[in-house]
Amino acid sequence: MTDFDHPPFQMRPETQQLIDCLRLLKRGQRISYGEAATQIGVPESDLAKGRFWETARRHLLNDHRMVVVRRHGGYVRLGDGAIAENATDQITRQHRKSRGELNKLSVVEVENLKPDQRASWNYVTTHHGVLANMTAPKARKQLQAKVQNAQQRLPLDATLTVFLSDERKHEG
Repeated sequence: MTDFDHPPFQMRPETQQLIDCLRLLKRGQRISYGEAATQIGVPESDLAKGRFWETARRHLLNDHRMVVVRRHGGYVRLGDGAIAENATDQITRQHRKSRGELNKLSVVEVENLKPDQRASWNYVTTHHGVLANMTAPKARKQLQAKVQNAQQRLPLDATLTVFLSDERKHEG
């Protein structure tokens, strides 16, 4: 079946087969494109090019609560620690991306823009400025310190709340 023969808005059978194959992965387990291709009956080159991947990735995450990535010539189901590390890496990437976009936007001669273009430029520049600022290493360290401080206090706060509520019961 070619892409033109496939009905729109219906998952391709190969995509469902890829999802079924990847659902069997345990946390931290890897399967090569070749092994997956053999299991689902498609050419390895299709999987290596990323064919069927975006839909499969989305369904694995949303429907099956699995994070699977394409890495090292195959698919890897991430464990909890790797998911957290991957999220941290994404913040670094977002910072670089926003800084790059700001650099490009700084070249624009704003006075030459039409009013609607200027409004768009203002919004996009502000958006990337906020993202670059919030994802900067210094801001991340400050936020991390606040979160760690709150984590250290939470058990004590919860204990005090319970203790104080018990004390009030005994007083009354």
